[in-house]
Amino acid sequence: MAGAKGEKMEEQKQANNGANYAPGGANTQKEEKKGIKKAFDDFLKEGKYQAEFDRRVQKAIHTTQRKWEEKNNQEISEAERLKKMNETEKLQYQLQKQQKEYKNLKKKLKAKELKQKLALLVLDEWEE
Repeated sequence: MAGAKGEKMEEQKQANNGANYAPGGANTQKEEKKGIKKAFDDFLKEGKYQAEFDRRVQKAIHTTQRKWEEKNNQEISEAERLKKMNETEKLQYQLQKQQKEYKNLKKKLKAKELKQKLALLVLDEWEE
């Protein structure tokens, strides 16, 4: 009985750890990460994969740079616009901006509340 129980526990450990299980803790997470890194580096050694990786990185860089430039240009144009306004116009502009942001936040909150209600309804239906 004791042997069968020990074998059962060993099988359970293997099932929990999958193919990464090694008796005596020989296969640690650190070693697995090194293996993944090495496998990735080996993967990139092939020219077509390296080229695709470089293309995707460049695309991400360009997208980020474009978004930053757009945001920066908007901030500059807003600063120039505010510079031309008198105090009353500045206050009106800021009020309009805050009202717009308030409406957007209110809309997001309403959407979140509706999603929560829907989730509760689905959960109640599922439990019945």
